[in-house]
Amino acid sequence: MADEPIRPGSEADFTVLADANKDRERVKLVHNERTKLSATMFNNVATAFFVGGGVAPMLGVSSASPSPWQLALGPVWLLVGFVLHFGARLILRSLK
Repeated sequence: MADEPIRPGSEADFTVLADANKDRERVKLVHNERTKLSATMFNNVATAFFVGGGVAPMLGVSSASPSPWQLALGPVWLLVGFVLHFGARLILRSLK
């Protein structure tokens, strides 16, 4: 029995196809999880820029007079945060 050739449509043929499909699905799943992890990292960095460079100094304005650098760089950090966030959204477009 073991020496018999595999005939198209036999049980062994379907087993090989099922294993190939499982491997394909696993590769797709791993790709998607890595993509989501990369997008999450980008979004976390964007949040740090947004909060640390944009929101925090503006909240500090109410307690003390802001330096010219704070006034000039606050909007820049906000912009960098938004750009990184939308970069994360672009990364998610490669999901399969």
